[in-house]
Amino acid sequence: SDFNVSDPDVRIFGVGLVQYQWIPETLQVSFGAVHLGRDDLPVVLPAAGLVWTPSPIWQFDLMFPRPRIAYRLLKQGDRAETWAYVAGALGGTTWNVERASGAADHLSAKDFRAVLGIERVIRGGGGAFLETGYVFSRELQYEIGGERQDLSDAWMIQGGFKF
Repeated sequence: SDFNVSDPDVRIFGVGLVQYQWIPETLQVSFGAVHLGRDDLPVVLPAAGLVWTPSPIWQFDLMFPRPRIAYRLLKQGDRAETWAYVAGALGGTTWNVERASGAADHLSAKDFRAVLGIERVIRGGGGAFLETGYVFSRELQYEIGGERQDLSDAWMIQGGFKF
């Protein structure tokens, strides 16, 4: 938030999936729903897709809303793996803000992303990632009044830790 509004700015994210191992170790099919806690999208979006692992070094995670194709670069026994990937993503979020008039409003940012990344996964699921990408079809929209502002395309870089 912009810290000027009284509403708490907490967004709840949730995913509910049913996964079925159609071909063990090779093909997993999933369907369900995702809630992103954003004002610019429907409350619940469908989540569907498949994860195809034709070999131990390739993984095709064709799941909406973030499809990804990954190639394993390095495996250190059962301790860790390093993967390179290309992915697509729906980006953005919603914030509580105070307008110039003093009125409380919600501001949503939305974009689409084409991403290249590298990920280190350690035993137990933790690890780290670093990715860069091209961000396009960027827009800002206020909930009250519906004003929209298109933004130019951009490059991004981000990283993080999982534990």
